[in-house]
Amino acid sequence: MAEYVKTKVHNMICVKSIKNMLELFLLHLVSPPVAYSKSRMDTVTSYRMQHIHQVLTVEQLSRDLGLSQSTLKRLLQSHCGMTPIAYFGHLKTEEAK
Repeated sequence: MAEYVKTKVHNMICVKSIKNMLELFLLHLVSPPVAYSKSRMDTVTSYRMQHIHQVLTVEQLSRDLGLSQSTLKRLLQSHCGMTPIAYFGHLKTEEAK
């Protein structure tokens, strides 16, 4: 019985370890490299500043930049901690100063 419990616990630990490694691997695949991500962020900011006085939706921006809406949202969230609307509002506020 003790051997059965030890085997069961060992198997559970192995499964959990494999699950954690798989999650890290998948996260690595989904997350773009920092340099690539930074250049994308620069492109987004530059584009938005060129069109600062226009009302643009997230859909329009993502289409014009060749990004999906979810990629644009993730990019801004990871770099600025803001949603697209909040970030673009921030840019407009900074431009007005």
